[in-house]
Amino acid sequence: KAPADGYTFLVAGNGAITNKLLRSKMPYEDSDLVPVGLLFESSSVIVVSANSKIHSLKDWQQQAGKEKRPILFATAGTGSTGHFVAEMLGQALKVPVTVVPYKSGSESSTALMGGQVDAASEAAVSVRSYIASGRVRALAATADHRSPLLPDTPTTAEQGFAQINITHWGGMYAPKGTPQDVIKAMNQAIADVMATPKVRQQLVDAGYEAIPGSVEKFGSFIAAEDKRLGGIVKSADMKAE
Repeated sequence: KAPADGYTFLVAGNGAITNKLLRSKMPYEDSDLVPVGLLFESSSVIVVSANSKIHSLKDWQQQAGKEKRPILFATAGTGSTGHFVAEMLGQALKVPVTVVPYKSGSESSTALMGGQVDAASEAAVSVRSYIASGRVRALAATADHRSPLLPDTPTTAEQGFAQINITHWGGMYAPKGTPQDVIKAMNQAIADVMATPKVRQQLVDAGYEAIPGSVEKFGSFIAAEDKRLGGIVKSADMKAE
């Protein structure tokens, strides 16, 4: 509802796409948010407890088939990135998964370390310290490439499950009606600042990678994710209410 005068912008992630997929009523339309540009991303990392017998996704697939019980997968709530990972995991490995929603990623990680659940998936920066301390074991990164924070953790694609793919990302939007020259100028400003070594290093330190691109690239990304994640929401009957 902000004036489209080029002085108010929104930085949002998956929720900007998935909110309408998960909720029957929304206070705004997709068209009210105009894409400006991608900013950064971080891989989600699938983790199990340190004493788990599982060391790879294929181990998990075989073990789940033997035990004949669902994988208990902790998430940071319905519609969170971890929730999508859980649903993708069940579909890719063809094993039953029971989603156990918590209020936050820290709560889901605590539940994992406490033995209440079998697995979770959180941003690399969120679980890096738990992995380093030996409290949890990383199984796979869900991005297209390995996380710079966890270079020894293979991706889902490397393990033969490329369909388990999602990241924690941030992109910039403007209110509908914002002048195109303003949007293009802001997109160029994003590219300029993301090209500076200082900012890129600050993002890496925070667990993210700079991924700037054109307005059109961001628009195409939104459309593709809307279709892809929408299919998962429908097949898994995911609802926020």
